Amino acid sequence: MHELGQAVRAALECRVKYGISLDAACDVYELISRHGLELRFMNVTSLEGLYLVEGQNAQINVCGLRPSGLQKFIAAHELGHHIFNHGAMIDRELDYKERFRCFSKDEKLAETFARFLLMPLRAVHAGFKGIGSVLRNLTPTDVFRVSCWLQVP
Repeated sequence: MHELGQAVRAALECRVKYGISLDAACDVYELISRHGLELRFMNVTSLEGLYLVEGQNAQINVCGLRPSGLQKFIAAHELGHHIFNHGAMIDRELDYKERFRCFSKDEKLAETFARFLLMPLRAVHAGFKGIGSVLRNLTPTDVFRVSCWLQVP
């Protein structure tokens, strides 16, 4: 299977394993806890997140200076590093135009995992349906409302 397909599959399997419907919002902090990982928020402006692992102990660190939706996305990204056994990872702050283009294979896997964990297509469609929006005629307000429901930036 293509590597990014593996990330999509792993994200959807994680939701199913922990009883999170594919058409519902996902509490990534709860998932991190259910994986037995420690979650910490740090005040370091030059980093987005850190995944630290030593033996059986693993920790996800998220920059506490980012908007809450971005913090949740970063946490999901770091959970992806844990799921794929990438070992310790440091994710520096990147300009969003260069974000996906310059990622290594491991970073692309974690990023894709986070996207599909937090925003699977069924959940996105359910969100728009829930507010009575038609996909062909979305407004910026519609997108904002659904992103808030999904708890992502």
